[in-house]
Parts: sequence; structure tokens; C-alpha cells
Amino acid sequence: MASWDPASPDAGPAKVAHHKRCQIPVEATHEEKEQLVLDTIDEARICGVDVPLVVADAGYGHATAFRLLSLS
Repeated sequence: MASWDPASPDAGPAKVAHHKRCQIPVEATHEEKEQLVLDTIDEARICGVDVPLVVADAGYGHATAFRLLSLS
């Protein structure tokens, strides 16, 4: 199975070429969208922005970390 990671030995040549053509840095890694949301909320809170409500589609309900956000 081909990998999404162009640094992986399983990465297809098209994926590697795409990353080079788009100048995507090697350090850029895949992150789940749930983690991106949690990181954004954390950054907002660090900057003093209150985040009283987050609206998301049903898919986020499958992510335990996202569901637990309401408890923090």
C-alpha cells in the first residue's frame, strides 16, 4: 500500500514528485483534523481568547480527545 508520507519507502513516485513540485517541506507531516482543531483551540486559550462553544460535524464525535474537550 502506498504511503501518504513522501519520505516513506512505500511512497509512490507521484506523491514524492507532488511534494517536490509544491515545495512542501520534508518536516511537514500529516495531522488528523481533530488534532488540528484541538491545537487551534489551545492556541486561542493561551492567547486569552475564551472558547465557550465549538460546533463540529458528526465525524468529530468519533475522536475521544475532541469529545473530552467539553470536560476541560
